[in-house]
Amino acid sequence: MPSSYNRLNDTYSCENDVTLNKELKDYMGFRGFVMSDWGGTHSTTQAADSGLDQEMPSGNFFGQVGSYPDLIRMGFGRNFVLLFRVFQLWSITP
Repeated sequence: MPSSYNRLNDTYSCENDVTLNKELKDYMGFRGFVMSDWGGTHSTTQAADSGLDQEMPSGNFFGQVGSYPDLIRMGFGRNFVLLFRVFQLWSITP
């Protein structure tokens, strides 16, 4: 599922915890992954904590496209939410 480049209530869509985590993943039960619109990612931990799974296309904030292991090596592994997101991604991989 792609997130958009736009802001919703002054929060970038890729960093919007309400729309990505609470509404899409919790309320609607979406079990897939969310990728950013091209250039739509504006942070690392806020975007990951808010439910973004993959940055497109360059990896300016998430390292190489979809590289959570790189984030862990950079020290973000102490963030429990990010580790939870990694395990979530592994659980939906066929």
